[in-house]
Amino acid sequence: MTSSLKDQAARWVDQGGGAEALNDWLQASPEHRRAYDQIDQTMRDPALVEAMRLHDARPKVVGLRPQARAGAFTRPVRGWTPALAAALVAGLLLAGVLSAPPLRERLYPVAAPRSPLLVATAPGQLRTITLSDGSRIHLNGDTRLSLAQQGGGRHARLIRGEALFDIRHDPARPFVLALDHGSLTDLGTTFNVSISGDQAAVQVYSGTVRLKGETGVATLNANQQADLTRGVVGSVSGFDAQAGDWRSGWIEARDWPLHRVVEALRRRSGVDIVVASPALESKRITGRVRLDTPREDLDALADLHGFVVRERSDGLVLTQGG
Repeated sequence: MTSSLKDQAARWVDQGGGAEALNDWLQASPEHRRAYDQIDQTMRDPALVEAMRLHDARPKVVGLRPQARAGAFTRPVRGWTPALAAALVAGLLLAGVLSAPPLRERLYPVAAPRSPLLVATAPGQLRTITLSDGSRIHLNGDTRLSLAQQGGGRHARLIRGEALFDIRHDPARPFVLALDHGSLTDLGTTFNVSISGDQAAVQVYSGTVRLKGETGVATLNANQQADLTRGVVGSVSGFDAQAGDWRSGWIEARDWPLHRVVEALRRRSGVDIVVASPALESKRITGRVRLDTPREDLDALADLHGFVVRERSDGLVLTQGG
């Protein structure tokens, strides 16, 4: 690994630059990922904690350096500069010293909060983003998500749509997902959240999350699910995590309202689908549904549940049978 590549990785760890730009840099080469992970791990080393403690305890001696122009001086040099930090990181890497609590906040001055990054997909479009810590977020179609770092933690808000989160757990930098009228806190997990109307459905594939609403709190483990409806946390139930998720092109509907099935079809296929009546929207559906063939799936469901599927110029409309 070249010193130039280490310098680039150190700048990304130090300065960030936005999740999209970082994701592009990490995906460009496996060497980029290895360099980034090494720098990031080293910043968490216990030896670095002790070095920072001793540095902070030292009396500060400030000097002035003359500029080329007579009478001009630079600002006093204080604290740890990125160049000094990169040199220390490189030294620790050579010594083979790795792993420990996050130290980036100690190594660099605290920067002003960055504006949240908004990530969005169109209906039928899928997207995966990689966060600076290696966590991945998979966005389904017609989804909007904002990302931000606040107070050393990792924060996101799912504004609409559906996303599957594969999060690297870090007790010192918790990942918190905000929802309308509630939130999720990751305790080391892979979980999916789908928003339909005023309800957010949460399914945990591995690890644990804590779901908190305006009314109620639930801890969900692998193979468990719960809904958050208008701020109220629903009861916890089981599901088969081995059946896969929407990324496979299928969903397993278990007593879902029809509007939730339609939402899943619309997101993945990009086909506009309208349910003509509230009574039809609430019809309960159970079964395995393929997401990229909405007309065929809805025709099969219509035969079972007594509604009608009609085509129109901009998509499909579902009406009561009769």
